Amino acid sequence: MPEITENLWEPPQKEDKYALGGDVSEGLPHGDASVLEVISCSTGRQVYECYGAIPPFELAERAYLVGTYYNNALCAIENNKDGGCNRALFEMGYRSIYFQKDDRSKAYEEYTPKLGFNTNVRSRFKIIT
Repeated sequence: MPEITENLWEPPQKEDKYALGGDVSEGLPHGDASVLEVISCSTGRQVYECYGAIPPFELAERAYLVGTYYNNALCAIENNKDGGCNRALFEMGYRSIYFQKDDRSKAYEEYTPKLGFNTNVRSRFKIIT
């Protein structure tokens, strides 16, 4: 099985806020890699990265530890499949999780009860910008 790579470039700063984003794979050695990224909200710099063949529930455990370490970072993990990683993270007691918004070209967006972030045609532009 391919190894898991972690890079910690900057430790958390006491006064800073952080955002933790993730993309979940199935954790298979021949498939895509799972990834967690942490960004400093004050500087915009990437401070942490983890990637590899990490199954969804193991990724949730890592997100819990990393998110807690980075001042309870707001965590937005992609929920395109079954959302199991986000659900596991929530069941572990982590509460700083992004809730998906309903974006249907209304004058405003509404949060939904669905944990995580859905990548689709509408949201991809927001991610990139």
